Amino acid sequence: MLVIPEIKIRNGESLFTIQGEEGTEEFYENLKKNPFQLCQLLRTENAKTIIVTDLDGIEQEQVINFDVMCMLTSSTEIPIQVLSGFGSYIECEYLLSFGIRMIYLTNLPLLQPETVIKLIKKYSYAKIGFYINESEGFINFHNTKKVMPVNEYLEFIMSLGGKRFYYENEVWAKDKSLVDYNYLIDLARNTDIKFNVANSVDTVEDLWKIAKYDTKIIGSAIICEPLFFNHFACQKIWRKAEADSIKNKNIFNLQTNYNKES
Repeated sequence: MLVIPEIKIRNGESLFTIQGEEGTEEFYENLKKNPFQLCQLLRTENAKTIIVTDLDGIEQEQVINFDVMCMLTSSTEIPIQVLSGFGSYIECEYLLSFGIRMIYLTNLPLLQPETVIKLIKKYSYAKIGFYINESEGFINFHNTKKVMPVNEYLEFIMSLGGKRFYYENEVWAKDKSLVDYNYLIDLARNTDIKFNVANSVDTVEDLWKIAKYDTKIIGSAIICEPLFFNHFACQKIWRKAEADSIKNKNIFNLQTNYNKES
């Protein structure tokens, strides 16, 4: 099971700050303001890919933090995926041509289905994913609630050629005991769609639970806040190692240069 760290971006910086060892607060606060360095850190912690969620873009239904996405793609040695409120073919094409590994669309399929067909035809279904925020069996987007039943939306997206989904469930996010991956397997109905599931893992026990499922359907666990707040035992080792490196001034020289230039 692939674990994908998620960085949520608002106004060009991470929404969350890593909680480090005593005395490292300033370092991690600076890291929060510099997503490039944050991605570097996650890469050293063995992240294979990172999802960057453009919160401003989702709210405004267009990509807002273009500069951050492009900087990350050109400057980090790790595949970047982007969830944003893509509002046009041009926005999608720009980021994909710049090297973004995969994009997740919000309401663009409902507004411009022909655009989605065109994107999938050019870039393949492996690069064009779709965002699902489910509540009580319905699809929600930031500005609209209960847009349509989830099963109808899946059928609609598949009719356009889509097969990959960023999935989160509002109920699961609030109560991890209600997480039910068999529900997603039933939704897939023996098709070749795949769900990358967000906000369902909070502890290592949750991670073991999702790891038991067929990766052909449950492709990955997308984890955001629990990573920043060190909910996993191995992170204690990383935080201590980073604290030692910070103390010896041998970590992220680029950050020092970045701060001087700023």
